[in-house]
This record gives sequence, structure tokens and C-alpha cells, in this order.
Amino acid sequence: MAKKMLVVSEHQENYERFSKGAVYDVFKRTADKYGYDLEVVYDDGLGCEGDGWREAALKVETRGPGWVRHSPEFLKAVEDANIIVVSFSAVGRQLLDAAKNLELVAVMRSGIENIDMEACREKGVPVCNAPGRVSEPVADFTSALILDINRGITYVNKFWKPGMEEELLPYFHPELYKDLTIGMVGFGIIGRKVLHRLKNFGFKFIAYDPYVKQEDVADLGVEIMSLDEVMSKADTVTVHARLLPETKNLIGAHEISLMKESAFLVNTARGGLVDENALIEALKARKIRGAALDVLKTEPLPDDHVLRTLDNVILTPHMAGMAGNMFVVSAEIIMSDVSEFMAGRPLHSQIK
Repeated sequence: MAKKMLVVSEHQENYERFSKGAVYDVFKRTADKYGYDLEVVYDDGLGCEGDGWREAALKVETRGPGWVRHSPEFLKAVEDANIIVVSFSAVGRQLLDAAKNLELVAVMRSGIENIDMEACREKGVPVCNAPGRVSEPVADFTSALILDINRGITYVNKFWKPGMEEELLPYFHPELYKDLTIGMVGFGIIGRKVLHRLKNFGFKFIAYDPYVKQEDVADLGVEIMSLDEVMSKADTVTVHARLLPETKNLIGAHEISLMKESAFLVNTARGGLVDENALIEALKARKIRGAALDVLKTEPLPDDHVLRTLDNVILTPHMAGMAGNMFVVSAEIIMSDVSEFMAGRPLHSQIK
């Protein structure tokens, strides 16, 4: 009897993408090569508390997968699955208890907030993810925001009227890019791609990343520092860390207090990495010059939220990764690791 790879979609539109066309072809090639049966199923578990898809996806990122309850039909489908491929769908104890033949959980995203890692470890089920799946569009978007805020393009476009040049200083006479320092909180795949995009503008680069040694990145033109040093020395702080229990509110009131009054904060990573209340207070008091935020504590952001009232904030609706055919890219990245597993070789991106 052939083994089974189950691809799970938590969103009806994604179910259509995953079950036919280019994305399905990526899954099918891998399954056929190693003699696995392929099945694509829809899991409405994220809607079990009545939330819309975006609200539920944010909830599973902040609360983990334990609250999700799957339908009996879905749990029946996972019973004989040897490999389960998910995107945002919750892999908690309910699913793991039902999937009696499970050998691997493959996550088509870089974050693993929707996976109960403790339960997977207890059951001896390895988990792999797809690091860098949206690294290209997120690096593009982050770089665009950094270039924008340091020249005040969006700000001036919004507020300028003839005769307001003095009021809009220093945007009419800004610092040159070559005289500015970009501070990166997290220097992994995305942080390095941002550096490569911006280095020809002349920026200087510093970074905080406890997993990166200076000798390993000496040829990239970045200086590794402590978090406090990065926060105090950078003209723009851009966040590229993974959201984990130990990194929640990594940028808190203390870190924000170290920033220059002329500095900006850019966050295209995860809203939970920044203490939003502390940031709002700093923005209101002009303790920092401004912020560009693509990710927030509450998404979608309510119309009456205080951040919408501040003139020194650029807000975008969690759109940094939405470019190109990220579904095909995600499928290709995760199937590369699934292929290794099927062939009996070590995983490239196993989460320990």
C-alpha cells in the first residue's frame, strides 16, 4: 500500500490553487517520484470560533494552534497520512492524535507559530519549514520603505502644499543615504537581501543577531553589535527576526528609548516583535521621527486605531510578501525538503 502525502489548505482560494495548476504540479511531481499517493484537502478549522480567515491566521500566530478544532471529516482524512503539508492550518494535539501514521509535518512558510512543536517532539514527528519563501518580495518592500521614509516621499506627498517647505524640514534637506546607518534586528535571509539591495546607495550597515558571528559576515560589509548598540546607533532600524516566545516584544520601551530622535523604525516581520504601545507613545511624543509598519498587533487595523491618526507613520496591510507567484515558490521550497525525507536523507530545514 502506497504512503500518503496530504496537502492541507485552510483557505478556500488556496484550496483551488493547491488542487490544480502549477502549484499542484509541484506537489504531484514529488509524490509520483517517490510513489506516494497525493491528496489535497480543505480544513476549515481556523473558522471554528467564527473568525474570518485573516483574523484566525493572526490568532493562531499569537495564541498557537491549541484553540483550533477540526471537523470530523478533516480528522478522518488525516488518519492515514504519512506526510502532512500545511500553510497556516493548525497542527495541534487534536490533529496529531488523529494522524496515527504521521511521519513528517512540512510547513509552507517560514513561521511555525501554527505548529505545536512540543507535541510533535513528544510524538517523534519531525517538522520542516520553508525559510525564505517570501524573502524576495519582503526584501524589495522593506528596501522601498527605507528609501521612502528617509527622503519623506510618502510624507511630503501627503502633507505638502506650496509654501510649506519650512514646516516639512528636514525632508526638503535630508541627509544623504551615504551618511545614514541601517540597523538590522535579525540578519538572516531577508536581512541580507535588504543589505544587498541597499548597499549601492551608500548606507552603512550594523546588525544584531545572536546567531551570527562577525567573522561569518565580514565580507558583507556589516558590523555585528548588541541590540542596545544597534538601537542607539542606527538612523533606521529594520526588524527581520522570527517571532518566538523569547522574541515577543523584542523591541520594547527600553530599546525604543535608545533610538535617535531622528530615527525611523521599519517592521515587515511580525507585529509581536515590537511593543506597539511603547512605539505609539514614542511616535506621539516625537521621541523618534517615524515608523513604517506592514505588520501590527491587530490585523486588519481598526479604522479608529490611534496609529491611523499619527502623521509620522506609514501603514500598509501586511502586504510585503504578496508579490510574484509565492505559492509556487513556497511549494518548490518545501517539496525540496519533503523529497529529501522521502529519499531517506536528512532534512535541510528541520526545526529542532
